[in-house]
Amino acid sequence: MSGTTRNSDGPTGTLWLMHLPAAEAGAWQTHACLNAVELARAEAFASVAARGFYVASVVFRRTILGEVLHLPPAEVQFEFPAGRTKPHLAPSQNPTDWRFNLSHSGEYAVLALVQGRDAGVDIERMRGAVNWRGVAQTAFSQFEQTALFAERPEHTLDTFYRLWTAKEAYLKACGAGLSVPLEAVSVALAGADIDVAQAVPGDLQHWRGQVVPLPAALAPVYRAAVVVQAAPTERLSLSVQHWTLPMPSADI
Repeated sequence: MSGTTRNSDGPTGTLWLMHLPAAEAGAWQTHACLNAVELARAEAFASVAARGFYVASVVFRRTILGEVLHLPPAEVQFEFPAGRTKPHLAPSQNPTDWRFNLSHSGEYAVLALVQGRDAGVDIERMRGAVNWRGVAQTAFSQFEQTALFAERPEHTLDTFYRLWTAKEAYLKACGAGLSVPLEAVSVALAGADIDVAQAVPGDLQHWRGQVVPLPAALAPVYRAAVVVQAAPTERLSLSVQHWTLPMPSADI
């Protein structure tokens, strides 16, 4: 596995993609690298498939982070800084300031890994049966609704998920999560580029984002976005890498 670094043109990052077919989730009911909190959360899942996917995603996250920190996966430590809703790597283990964010939907998980910059990522499986119009009318700003409903009917579902993933990626990047009124925040799409048109109140950072180019097997049914702290003049450079789950075992 190769890491990512920053360059003078702006932040670079790696997006690691994991696939766990539903038929294989039953084999991932526990793992030795999970800590007590993670094990308790795994045991709280009533569904075998949901529990398996959660355990596999923890192994995925710990393995990738362990490699850049030069630590065994089980030894990676996380902290929740005051006022933040997402975990950070323990500073004592992270002298080069790696930052990460994880998202999962359906059979896929994606981990964003960037050095020295906050980042947020979101992946969603598109579901036509979801009342996306109702969601847009309650969770999208007027600016976003105008952009969405200006699309041709055959493009509105795709645009809805592109806007939703972009918005959630930004909210995760800035640490607000879903704790703020969603309709008060706006993102804008310009091709594959994402801009924050209306930030979370009090957020004074600058952000750049991209619609994630997904592999052909995912593109028809998934959408993903990543947002990274970056100045308006900086260029965001991303690569997408596949991570293959090892055979389930007690160790990794």
